[in-house]
Amino acid sequence: MTRLSYEALQAENSQLKELVVSLKAEIDTLKERLTAYEHRLKKSSRNSSKPPGSDGLGKPNAPKRGKGGRRSGGQPGHKGQTLIRSKHVDHVRHHHPASCAYCGGSLTGDQNATITKTRQVQDIPARRPLVITDHHVMACQCKNCGETTIGTFPADVKAPVQYGHHLQELVVYLAVSQLVPIRRIGQVIHTWTGTRLSEGTICNYIKSFAHRFEAVHTHLGELVKYALVTHFDETGMRVEGSLKWFHVGTTKAFCYFWLGQSRGDVMTQATGVAIHDFWKSYQKKMPDADHAYCLAHLVRECQGLTEMGEKWTAKLARLFYDMMKADQQGQLPSAKAIAAMEARFDRILKEGFEYHDQLDPLPQKSRGRPKRRPGHNLAHRLQDTREGTLLCLHNPLVDATNNLAERDLRPLKLKQKISGSFRSKDGARYYATLRSVLETARKQGWNALDTLGKEAAELIECLTSEEPIPDT
Repeated sequence: MTRLSYEALQAENSQLKELVVSLKAEIDTLKERLTAYEHRLKKSSRNSSKPPGSDGLGKPNAPKRGKGGRRSGGQPGHKGQTLIRSKHVDHVRHHHPASCAYCGGSLTGDQNATITKTRQVQDIPARRPLVITDHHVMACQCKNCGETTIGTFPADVKAPVQYGHHLQELVVYLAVSQLVPIRRIGQVIHTWTGTRLSEGTICNYIKSFAHRFEAVHTHLGELVKYALVTHFDETGMRVEGSLKWFHVGTTKAFCYFWLGQSRGDVMTQATGVAIHDFWKSYQKKMPDADHAYCLAHLVRECQGLTEMGEKWTAKLARLFYDMMKADQQGQLPSAKAIAAMEARFDRILKEGFEYHDQLDPLPQKSRGRPKRRPGHNLAHRLQDTREGTLLCLHNPLVDATNNLAERDLRPLKLKQKISGSFRSKDGARYYATLRSVLETARKQGWNALDTLGKEAAELIECLTSEEPIPDT
């Protein structure tokens, strides 16, 4: 072999080695991307934070409930609700027998009849037109001086012909609480009363009530911001054709909605305990709050990782289930049980770190933080937020999940399915204001129509004193 051919072989060998290294790096990158795509394809509302609507036709069937030891229906100790006879009676109907059952004689109009049995029917009033009230301003002449004084219309009677406040309150209630589309509200009113309301009139009522309750909305925001424990959540919504975000801060007594330009427009300067998922904006913009994390979100995340082959996350999900079950009992576990759960948490995290330490490292970028697999990131995140993840074990006011905020936010998604998006930012803000007021009324046990009939100052006083709204 000549020296020239030997050097050529060496050069070719070097090129092949470089090619092998390059191909290996490319294969590793493709494997990583393939794993990420597979993980993304396997994500659903059951094993991630994706909404149920994103599952599409591939949504898995709900698991069948196992047979328990209880019979169907109300369980022992369940407080039932039975239709109770009312003391207020509007109409009384007497049912006389037409003839004697023995001799056949007529009994019609018998004045000596006695009541033997009673039954009561409770029904809504029959379909009827609107109640029409004429308002006449009177001029009266004084007997002393002879001068004439003219009266004034009530403050809420402003037009020659208008609809009354009861009808307006019903329209706003149907639109905001019952999520009835504007056009169908007009159909409901026409079917019931024979009166046709235009869509513009209905929108004007919503706008008017929203302006009236702006001060209440602001007050609710302050109550939620400085509550001992507040649940936070957010959801995307199309407004004026672009993506905006509805945010909610809620407690067991108050609810506050607001419209944000982005998902990061969360409440700032909140105090107390903030319960939410791991969205980083909450951590960044609420430095004075203690943070607790929703275990239901973590369970879904663990289920997704378990399906990707990480066994330690199945144990972690089981622990979170046990913590949620303890929370549902309404009292803190014993000190011994808490110590045992914390020890399990630390043990499982250690197992997770050991699992990822024995895997081949991922290709690293030249700059930025080290690249990790999703499960490894979860282990580090839980280690960094250990106190907030386990806070429900130590504070009886802190729930194990963020379901309270998710329940308050869910009607907004129903509205999106029923009516679509908001055409204007003002309309979205009006909805946020009125939804805050009416959802708070529900939590307080107030009648929604009575609430809409009050002035802002009255509602703020009731919220401050925590007294019920008097019935109208």
